[in-house]
Amino acid sequence: GGGRFDAGMLYYFPQIWTSDNTDAIDRSRIQWGTSYGYPISAMSCHVSVCPNHQTNRTTPFNTRGAIASLGPTGYELDVTKLTEEDKCNVKTQIDSYKRISDLILNGDLYRLRNPFTGCDFCETVISKDKKTVYGVYLALENLDGDKVYLSGLDKNMIYKDVLTGVEYRGETLMENGISIPALEKYQSYTFELNAI
Repeated sequence: GGGRFDAGMLYYFPQIWTSDNTDAIDRSRIQWGTSYGYPISAMSCHVSVCPNHQTNRTTPFNTRGAIASLGPTGYELDVTKLTEEDKCNVKTQIDSYKRISDLILNGDLYRLRNPFTGCDFCETVISKDKKTVYGVYLALENLDGDKVYLSGLDKNMIYKDVLTGVEYRGETLMENGISIPALEKYQSYTFELNAI
């Protein structure tokens, strides 16, 4: 955003505004690229209104929240203009983020699907002890379902999917992948795995 993102700023502030462009689809690329030089804990990431004021693109509220969750998150919108459904979504997103915030700020980032070269985006953040995994998958076009091969897990640990309750060996997730459901263009899917 305006050349503000530089290493010297981190001497004075723990986070920097990544870009004035808050469109979730563009942000998948902006945050992907920025993460090569800076930790995701330094990237301020916000959920903003739609249609987006820079791109005029409309994306699902959950997608905006999912992409913003890959850094210190916040909201850049007038909450008095939100629908009742989106007000509930904000509460759900905040509750979810509170659960993963320490992981996001201190975990290790793994880039799994490059939004510059493919039809999707996927990143995971894994705790230092390998026991907790948070992943965001974004469809950049209509997709019939997919498998994403995870990286950085302990191959001998057993991981439980928080949403489905399915248990996997770390080795299985890395060699056979985790299933992603069919998604329409700009829909996202998040997953959380905890070692048991």
